[in-house]
Amino acid sequence: MKKTYKQIKLYQKRLKEPLNKTDFKNFNMYLVACYSVLILGIQLIFKALWYRKPIFIGCYLVSGINLILMFFNIKNYKFDKIIYSVLGLLLSLILTIIFIKYPILLPITTVVVSYPLYCFLKLRKMKKLRCLNLFEDNGFRGANLLLKELVPFESFDNLISINIKLKEEIYGKDMEYFNDNLAYYCDQKKILFMGFKYEQYKLSYKVYLYADKYDLENLEKFLKKNINYEFEIKVVKDKKYEYYLNHICPSDKLFMHMCNNNIINNKIPETVNLFEEQSIILVLAFENKENALNCFDELKKTGDYVQIDYDDNSKHVKENNLNKLYTNMIYVEQKTRIGLSKLNMITDYMYDMAKKYNGSFEEWGIGELTKEED
Repeated sequence: MKKTYKQIKLYQKRLKEPLNKTDFKNFNMYLVACYSVLILGIQLIFKALWYRKPIFIGCYLVSGINLILMFFNIKNYKFDKIIYSVLGLLLSLILTIIFIKYPILLPITTVVVSYPLYCFLKLRKMKKLRCLNLFEDNGFRGANLLLKELVPFESFDNLISINIKLKEEIYGKDMEYFNDNLAYYCDQKKILFMGFKYEQYKLSYKVYLYADKYDLENLEKFLKKNINYEFEIKVVKDKKYEYYLNHICPSDKLFMHMCNNNIINNKIPETVNLFEEQSIILVLAFENKENALNCFDELKKTGDYVQIDYDDNSKHVKENNLNKLYTNMIYVEQKTRIGLSKLNMITDYMYDMAKKYNGSFEEWGIGELTKEED
């Protein structure tokens, strides 16, 4: 169970990591900087073994360890977070010198700093554990969508639902504080925090966990300590994760709306004028060729699009052992303003058209169809 839980957390971590990791395939400045820092760090650690004076041993050892940590920082984030590594190195060196010269300060500092340090590390851990995508749908909801493509798991098939009966409305900070504490508790107990639902008009706050092994008595103690409301806990078997997929996760269209909002707010290039019409390309996929061609004909008859192309992708799918869904592709170019409500209408329509012919609406992006892409 612990091994499975660790694999799940590593998968989530990889999905949340930035995509701009250093490319080591080519000889570049990042490769030189990375390995220079790594080699220097290793040299300093070995150098510490040659000295007898504690102050030199401590300084070289601390510097070496910090430089090795800096190597991983540059590797993962280029130079975006190098300032934190440099500050950490300087602070570590200062503290090392002080504690070696005045060892009596070490136990005193440990006593004074231990609790604030514990709180800081706990808050940092809680922040890293945040993995709920928030959305509105008959209230306010959150779901762990990072694991949607992996479920169901062979273990973790016990659905634990906690229904908290509120006496008054709660607000975003209260939800965040409770969810962060619950996520921290779940991580310690190797439980998956998969979602929540807040229904304002019912004064109800429901939380959904999936567990392999669980201790209800311990969970009740946690809840009594962290909330001042009555609550009810239910545990049922959900081997296929049906409740998670059908009731916790957003619907396909709502998920598309969330993606549209994220693209508009974070991924549209600054050079794109949102007040002018832009050409966008919409992509539909079908396993069956006849269905794809019927959809292609219906879209073309509307006359609403700049260009529509059909592509028989069967050879590429077979050669690369891809999902058969991508055997037949339709590419649609449409002119529109990049506004959320307008895009939601367009993607909803494309989703319905694809479903009508047993296909899938895959994605959209800013661009134009050209003869080279045919």
